[in-house]
Amino acid sequence: MKNGWTFLALNILSYGLWGLAAKIAQNKGASSPMLSTLTTTGMVIVTLLIFVPQLNVAQLGLDKSYLVPGIAAGVFVGLGNLFLYKSLETIPFSIAYPTSGLYILFTVVLAILFLKEQITVSRCIGIGCSMLAVFFLSK
Repeated sequence: MKNGWTFLALNILSYGLWGLAAKIAQNKGASSPMLSTLTTTGMVIVTLLIFVPQLNVAQLGLDKSYLVPGIAAGVFVGLGNLFLYKSLETIPFSIAYPTSGLYILFTVVLAILFLKEQITVSRCIGIGCSMLAVFFLSK
């Protein structure tokens, strides 16, 4: 479990740096479609350098059970990034990024509805705290 928390901390650090780098690129003139293209290019480079060498030939078989949702995930993150970049054209960075973090609320609802995950009192409190944090960060 401790290793998972390390990766989660690195995820938060990476997303923070992603947001900063994206806004710098936009400030330097990158349009939202160009920024989305550049971001996707960066993700492809990471995948090629880190993950592909770890695959063995037996793992390369494609299965529709994960192929379709895997590609759908890429489509949704690409659209989400594009919409976020468009929002940055008119909304300050310090408001747009924290507010975009509200996606977790939608994800929790979807997890309950489709994955049959359980919601506990402590998770509800955590969600409430997240909403309060976004509220205060956006003021």
